[in-house]
Amino acid sequence: MGGKYIIKNATVVSVDASIGNPNNCDVLIEDGIISAVGSNLKYSPDCTVIDVTDAIVSPGFVDTHRHTWQTQLRTIATDYVLSDYLLDLRHLYGASYTSQDVYIGNLCGALESINNGVTYLVDHSHIMNSPDHADAATPNWRLEDARRVKGTLFPKNAPEDLVRFGFAPSEPDLTPIDQLADEIKYARSIGAAVITAHISYGKWDSGRRITRQLGERGLLAPDMVLSHANTLLDEELAFVKKNGVGLSSTPDTEFQMGMSHPIAFKAKDTGCIASLGVDVCCSSPGNRDLFQQMRLLIQAQRHLEHEAQPGPPLTMSRTCADVLEMATLGGAKVVGLEKIIGSITPGKRADLLITRCDSTRLVPVYDPVGALVLYANGSDVDTVFINGEIVKWEGKLTGVDWPRVREELRASVASVMTRSKKAPQEVLLAGKQYWVDLLSGKKEPGTQAAP
Repeated sequence: MGGKYIIKNATVVSVDASIGNPNNCDVLIEDGIISAVGSNLKYSPDCTVIDVTDAIVSPGFVDTHRHTWQTQLRTIATDYVLSDYLLDLRHLYGASYTSQDVYIGNLCGALESINNGVTYLVDHSHIMNSPDHADAATPNWRLEDARRVKGTLFPKNAPEDLVRFGFAPSEPDLTPIDQLADEIKYARSIGAAVITAHISYGKWDSGRRITRQLGERGLLAPDMVLSHANTLLDEELAFVKKNGVGLSSTPDTEFQMGMSHPIAFKAKDTGCIASLGVDVCCSSPGNRDLFQQMRLLIQAQRHLEHEAQPGPPLTMSRTCADVLEMATLGGAKVVGLEKIIGSITPGKRADLLITRCDSTRLVPVYDPVGALVLYANGSDVDTVFINGEIVKWEGKLTGVDWPRVREELRASVASVMTRSKKAPQEVLLAGKQYWVDLLSGKKEPGTQAAP
């Protein structure tokens, strides 16, 4: 638990309607909790004073969909569509990871997240090639013994816990519906805090209407986070809204890999809970932080709606505040933690960022919300608090020997690439065609074993 801090002279972007975006504002943090927000706050002599004149204090980003283990594969997929990704990332390089590679990938992916202002993430960790891989991704966790480990290592699995136990079932569009239903029921039986799954991948949508089938079976619930979901039908969005299911959009990969236009704004317009995720780091430099995802989403949505009008647009229907909410409080709502994190609100955990407005991009700043969404990037994040602890200070990660970790990462990259060269190409290509046929609806799940 953190100590006591008084952040003074801030421009606070609170994402709390009752507080707004006050200038010359103080934020008091005590024992990991935001205890007060306001002007000229009184504080005890044992508080550490942080003067943030010419800086913005905002909630930490909540990334609701990330495959953290893929750090070693940065830049590999810059020209990939989804089928290329499935072949190389999931089956070639993923199969070439040792458990130590998984550990290094998760460690460096987490450090990258913190460095770019992410204070909470949903790690969809589909690299459990063996129990050793599972242990490396989350220490002492084994798929085949999930119930025991849940009871032993995650006895509470409470909202205030820093690490919680979640569950990712088999790919819904590629799995027989009865098997998928059984996996979701099992996840709940062992107390998973979050159940997350890819669904309805735009041009890759299998047409099986899995969300509707799950809704008809009564299996949709607020503990679920559906990623992508861009081709959900209106009736499926109605199921999502009715059951409080969260949605996670990842604009960068969705645009690149043929997954159609992100559903985030449409979902929000229909009363669903929308959030943002980074997804992967293998295809774009933007796939490292939520600054880029916010920027890409809002400008693409504005373009889409402007083009749909018969004449020139005279008003802006989508604001920077809309997309900042998705990246912070919206994400907290998706994972059921809106009372714990997601805004600068007294009583919430101190997950927050200090973004310095000193760079050539950020002098001057008239609109602090617009500055965060359309101008800032991770290099402007000076300080990151997680649960009241400073994990980035004056632009550098704390307690991390990055040169040493960096060399471990490079060594891991070399070993993964060496092992990947031994893979039989004919089997890989047959596997790619198998998954393409499943995603396109040419094959039914469970009718033929994968190559």
